[in-house]
Amino acid sequence: MTRLSYSTINELYSCRQSWLNKLMGLEKYDTGFFKEGREAHRVIQDHVSGKMKDGRLYRDGVDILPQFSVVEEVDYDPRLKFEVKYGPEYSLMGYMDGKDEPGGRMLEIKTASVPWSPRKLQESMQWRFYALCNPWIKEVYLVTCTRDLQNVKVMHTEVTPKDIIVVKKWIDEAISIIELGDFTSKECKSCFYINCPCPGCKNIRRYG
Repeated sequence: MTRLSYSTINELYSCRQSWLNKLMGLEKYDTGFFKEGREAHRVIQDHVSGKMKDGRLYRDGVDILPQFSVVEEVDYDPRLKFEVKYGPEYSLMGYMDGKDEPGGRMLEIKTASVPWSPRKLQESMQWRFYALCNPWIKEVYLVTCTRDLQNVKVMHTEVTPKDIIVVKKWIDEAISIIELGDFTSKECKSCFYINCPCPGCKNIRRYG
């Protein structure tokens, strides 16, 4: 059984060579951006769970974030893991940032130099992937901000049958690439694997 996560599929679309890099066990660069993002996630998750409130996440004295009782507390938190069979040879797996299963709600956190826009949320396949694997998800809440917890925004979207159709097509096309065995990148958008042989990756000087 071949296990596929959202990030594995997304990396495949960005750089086909990434699939071979993963199979070979190549390590990834861990930039300062990743570390800052993890730290910001921890603050937000502690805040929405009520474990430790942070004043930067209030607006005019009002807590603007949704509340989730189950959030990631350790790396690869087993409470937030999911894995489901997809066809005879594949399974889909991943970890959520937070969930409220009785309420049908999922939490996604995105920190970046520029917070996510509503359009970027609607274009994202990640929450659709999670909703396909967890049919109880009816609503998605996104908390987005800069990595220093500025410009905090909260967005919300509902999962529709069309979203499930769209993500299935996205997954099936990725599986077709794997099964055809053509890992020559047509266009390398990004790759974080150390010593990736793809010519496009070698041009990304920030990471190597």
